[in-house]
Amino acid sequence: ENMQHVASLQAAARYDDERLICSFFEWLLPRSSGDRLANAPMPPGYQRCRFEDFWRLFHSDGTMDWHDFEGFVRWESRFSGNARRLFEILDGTGSGHITARTVLQARREFERSTDVRHCNFDDLKKVLLSVHGNLG
Repeated sequence: ENMQHVASLQAAARYDDERLICSFFEWLLPRSSGDRLANAPMPPGYQRCRFEDFWRLFHSDGTMDWHDFEGFVRWESRFSGNARRLFEILDGTGSGHITARTVLQARREFERSTDVRHCNFDDLKKVLLSVHGNLG
């Protein structure tokens, strides 16, 4: 019985970590930012994509420390999630640095999972249009 309780707590913690990562990438890559065309008017509800600004914080060796991460995520751009826990998840080795490679892998997983989550027809249409250009 105690082992089941521990297993359920671990599963809940994994789920919370996955939700935190998803909310971070939803915040970094808002769907309303879409494909930014030059000189195109921004649609109502437009949210600026923060990924490029975040990406610039990586050092030439492909790492980012907690100080730079916290400065951007918590103070400059005001992410509402648990920044410390997010950093710990992305820094799987406990080195005190996150790597560009890990962030790209997490981004790919996030984008793959959001592609699968398109459950209504309008969302599916948008995905197909973005891939194929037209539906005719």
